[in-house]
Amino acid sequence: MPLADSWDVYYVPTANPDPYPPTLDPYLHSSAVTSKIGSQSTWDMTNDNVYSQFAATGDWMRSSSPNLEMVITSGVRTVVYDGDADFICNYMGVEAMVRESLISSSPSSSHFANPVPTCAG
Repeated sequence: MPLADSWDVYYVPTANPDPYPPTLDPYLHSSAVTSKIGSQSTWDMTNDNVYSQFAATGDWMRSSSPNLEMVITSGVRTVVYDGDADFICNYMGVEAMVRESLISSSPSSSHFANPVPTCAG
């Protein structure tokens, strides 16, 4: 039995499969869309070959904090979004990164000093 059991890993209060949003496959496979955007391949939700090569590099364990700090200190207005009902994204880790890394290392990001959780939806 998988760790997530029968719950949607992207929104855990919902049973899997979650009917919302509806699948985009029919739209993304339609010739009207593919010809309009100049698609040279067919839409696929997940490419296991790409994922395997990406995961094999250890990239999923690398911190993106330095890249984010560079963007923010360059003056780009930035929103850091995470969700507490998402099994895939570690919202506690994202919030810890904002609190610790961005606040302590960048004077221009002092507006992150008191991040306020906001509920959307």
